[in-house]
Amino acid sequence: MPKPLSVSFDDLNTKLADCAVILIDQDGKLPPRAKKLDKASDGQLARVLEAAGFEGKTKTSVDVL
Repeated sequence: MPKPLSVSFDDLNTKLADCAVILIDQDGKLPPRAKKLDKASDGQLARVLEAAGFEGKTKTSVDVL
């Protein structure tokens, strides 16, 4: 039997989980907490979004593996 889905919200100062969902406003810019995650990954998040041409438009998403 599959495990039930568990969703939680936490401060990015804690140990990173296996998965994170980042909500970005329509301006396409990273919110403050996502900027911390980007900094912790040496800018990889911003580079992925740029490479994907992600602009934060309504009903769009980017999967980062």
